[in-house]
Amino acid sequence: MRVGGIRAHSISWTDLPNHLLESIADRLDSIHRLRIRSVCKSWRSGLTSSRQRPPLRLPFPIQKRKRRGHFELVCCTVFCFQPLNNPADNSMIATRCWLIMTEDSQESGKLRLKDPLTHPAYSQILSPRLPKTLNLLDYRVFEIKKFYDLQFVGDENIMTEMDHSERLSARAEKIAVCSEGTRFAVMAIHGVGLLSIWKEGDPEWRSVVDNRCFHAYNDVIYHNGRFYAQDACGITISVDLSSESSAPVRLGMQTFGEMSLLSHRGDLFLVQPPFKRAGMIHNFQVYRLNEDDGEWVLVNSLGNRAIFVGDGSSFGVSAEECGGGCKMNCIYHIDRMHELGFGFIEIQPFEYVARFDMEDSSTKFLSRVLGSFGLFWPPPSWVLAWRI
Repeated sequence: MRVGGIRAHSISWTDLPNHLLESIADRLDSIHRLRIRSVCKSWRSGLTSSRQRPPLRLPFPIQKRKRRGHFELVCCTVFCFQPLNNPADNSMIATRCWLIMTEDSQESGKLRLKDPLTHPAYSQILSPRLPKTLNLLDYRVFEIKKFYDLQFVGDENIMTEMDHSERLSARAEKIAVCSEGTRFAVMAIHGVGLLSIWKEGDPEWRSVVDNRCFHAYNDVIYHNGRFYAQDACGITISVDLSSESSAPVRLGMQTFGEMSLLSHRGDLFLVQPPFKRAGMIHNFQVYRLNEDDGEWVLVNSLGNRAIFVGDGSSFGVSAEECGGGCKMNCIYHIDRMHELGFGFIEIQPFEYVARFDMEDSSTKFLSRVLGSFGLFWPPPSWVLAWRI
């Protein structure tokens, strides 16, 4: 073939130099970056699964006394898989979406698959029970939410030198991350519900003080330029990163108990689980934050979205993201305490994920809901041929 008298040579896209491939991939979001990696083996080996930046070395432990070693951030991402075509069999039994959490592996280009509703630090690793590769071109894939955990890097024997209070701050119960432009900050719940914040460049963590005699925080999130933390007394505090003092601003009190914060499509929600008071069972309550007034407003309907409440992560999905694979206006959650006879027994994760319907206030275990098999684990038949 000649172009303007010059013989043109066709070049295979698979031979694209790695530096050009990386330059293209860096301009894409994470799910499209993963799709590029699935095109061929040379692209998969030439690209990492996510943009690589030097690991941040966060002070260890979270309390001020310094020890050898440091924290690094571990990123976990919840994805929703959908089949490209209608499943050929069991379409009335299997769900049309599969929710899975991935965790960045120390091996370049590899991910570990984990349960999306349990805490990242304790979640069972599912990867050994799946094929070595999943071709993302075979599915529609939506990135739902990113979550983070702190991982200690250093000599594990250092733990034996710590007193009890230090060991409590040697790991974080919950963390939230701000990564916007040049700003990078982490807020962590540690110890017995203590709250601390670290900004990139700071030599140590700083405690967040709200001038109350007692507080025990149980959830934290970053939303629209602010950190929010929720405590067991129903108080939500807001921390503006632009304020050097990181002074918290209280939002209205609701009630007592462990509640969950989640952000979805520009809205911040507070989910209160069922509780018993004065002999009456109160169902899930959902509140949406009115950011102008700084007040929580009771929500009677989730509309065209569903909420998932887990041990270490809570997130929302829309009808578009789940492709009809889960019912909208519902709250999906782990119910480990399953009533048997006169008492309760604790059961394993995955086995009893329940669905609370906001429309009629009914609760059903997914194992009893037609079309819900495979929403979490085991995966649906269109992901792999599952054998009991």
